[in-house]
Amino acid sequence: MKTITYLAALVLTAQSLVGCKAIDNAYGRAELRGGHTAATADVQGGATIASVADLFARSQTTRNYDIRETTEFGYVDVGKEIAAGIAPVVEGQVFMPDITTKSTIEAHARAGVQVTQEIKQLKLFGIVTGRLGKAARATDIEAIANLSYDLGSASIALEAGTNRTVQFDHNFTYGRLSVPFDLEHGFSIGPFISTEKFGKEKESYNVGLGVAFEH
Repeated sequence: MKTITYLAALVLTAQSLVGCKAIDNAYGRAELRGGHTAATADVQGGATIASVADLFARSQTTRNYDIRETTEFGYVDVGKEIAAGIAPVVEGQVFMPDITTKSTIEAHARAGVQVTQEIKQLKLFGIVTGRLGKAARATDIEAIANLSYDLGSASIALEAGTNRTVQFDHNFTYGRLSVPFDLEHGFSIGPFISTEKFGKEKESYNVGLGVAFEH
């Protein structure tokens, strides 16, 4: 778990620490989102490794105030672009329902394809992955999309994702709309509204403010 959490920072510092010319286009982003029902620390980063593959890692740690649980969700993607903005990927994914207790860690290997497109001020990222389980209920398809539009001193960002089994049973769905305003030195701040639903549970909402640093 610690490996996933700090992988983004490792990618950012690897080239300067060891002088490795095989690591190119390293980048990273850290954001803290505080809302009326939950707070999330979202750390992500990536790089091109030896001009052969693209590496991306993300860790999201969320504290839910009402149920007093802290969840950890992280994944690492490795892909290779085969056409303009299109790349097959393999993914390692980890989920821990509550890191404050000895809850079971769920780890899965996934594979799929991602699409990255940029048209003037509009940026689009989408990824679809699946995993095979021993039973149909454990075989699922997951889709995540991220759309952002640059307004100059601010931007509008929309992220949404869903996971369903091949029998169309619902595992989770989430969405988040944010409007970050650019500050100096890579910092940004802005409001957000998010929604999420797990299984057959009632849909929940979270409204608050996010502060981010990007390099």
